Amino acid sequence: MAFSFSPKYIREFSPDNLPSVHILVIALETAKKLGWNIGSISENGFLAYTGFSLSSIGEEIKVKITGSTAILKSECTGNQLVDYGKNKKWVNQLSEKR
Repeated sequence: MAFSFSPKYIREFSPDNLPSVHILVIALETAKKLGWNIGSISENGFLAYTGFSLSSIGEEIKVKITGSTAILKSECTGNQLVDYGKNKKWVNQLSEKR
């Protein structure tokens, strides 16, 4: 459980030495399968947003690809002080689904 003015969770992930374009495509497809709204896409990554629900006020997911490494970051978008583990959950779901 994170506690800060803007709770966030960051993880570096290197999936099987895949080319960066493959990592990006896999991450985008996974984000779509998770039902996230894709905000913007570039050749080096994308932004996605989780939906609002009873268990989530909404988080911004940032994926940045550098070489064969993906930097995954989930950050609360509201005025939350505690994320109750949601940011870590989103990053883990993104990195585990393939």
